[in-house]
Amino acid sequence: MLSNPEVETFAAAYQVYEEESPICKEFLLQGQKPYIHFARLVLEIEKFIHTGRTPHAVERSLLTTGALDACMRSLHSGKAVDTEYLNVKY
Repeated sequence: MLSNPEVETFAAAYQVYEEESPICKEFLLQGQKPYIHFARLVLEIEKFIHTGRTPHAVERSLLTTGALDACMRSLHSGKAVDTEYLNVKY
């Protein structure tokens, strides 16, 4: 079940290229199996609260979000992006 049953859908709009029309999509949040949205995330948060230990290394999030950010900025600018901040031990 969704934590807020009034919110069952949300919409997002974005424009990929300046010369193209914006794209708008509606997303359905399913509150029951097999796709209980965010349930896995909530489970990991609960584990963290009970144990005081992060379920996954913080570096993992830094590497995945940092790599995606660099890819998107590089694609947008058409140039290579320095990723010195991704030089972390994991």
